[in-house]
Amino acid sequence: MLLTVTIFKFLSLAYKIVFEQSALDIFVIDWESPRMYKYKNNYPKMAINPWRRLFIVNEFNELQTSKVVVTEMMLILFLVIAEGFGFKNFSQMEANISRDQSMSPQSFPLNFFVITCIIFFIGCLQYTLTSVLSPMFPPDYVEFIDLCSVANISLIMFNEDLNGYYIHGKSASGAADVSSERLRLNLEAEKQGNATIRGIHSSLPDGQTFEIFLPNKMIDDYKKNFLIPVRTEIETTIQKK
Repeated sequence: MLLTVTIFKFLSLAYKIVFEQSALDIFVIDWESPRMYKYKNNYPKMAINPWRRLFIVNEFNELQTSKVVVTEMMLILFLVIAEGFGFKNFSQMEANISRDQSMSPQSFPLNFFVITCIIFFIGCLQYTLTSVLSPMFPPDYVEFIDLCSVANISLIMFNEDLNGYYIHGKSASGAADVSSERLRLNLEAEKQGNATIRGIHSSLPDGQTFEIFLPNKMIDDYKKNFLIPVRTEIETTIQKK
């Protein structure tokens, strides 16, 4: 029974990685104003420090491994319920509601049904506990939205051709590439209400996450003018190596 659960879980993870996470189109919007920098040749140039973008993208990659339903805990609880409490014996061909093991062979359809019910129950239990404890232990994605606001970075993600999500991370102080003392003062001013709102508009002071839908023409222009040239350039670079 445990082998069946492990195989199906591995297949679901493989599908999610190959066909969902690897297919995301992510755009990073840096709201920071360019500054003058001097390079080795002492030639000044207006540029934006990239450390915040790299940091946000790295945190986003780590966030993809965060789950509401913890796989390790699910497997442990599954063993406790199925093996310890004997619920796996409900899949025996003999019509009996007892959890005691008998000599009756197991039915594969019943076995699949019992496994599905146990996993569904554990998943609902973990989801309910996470929702109840969320005020005391905020989910990782809530902290990521706050991090985007502190870093003055917004994200646009497309998981489908016409559907995507937007995280409005424009800093309330207007700048994030500052000293630690300046950053502390900016956060203190925001806490006291002396800074602008984090939301995208005054009518939505807390509105930072949105689901977006785009028309077909915009997606076609995006693929023609950006996506296809970028992929062609990547393939050309790989072939040269």
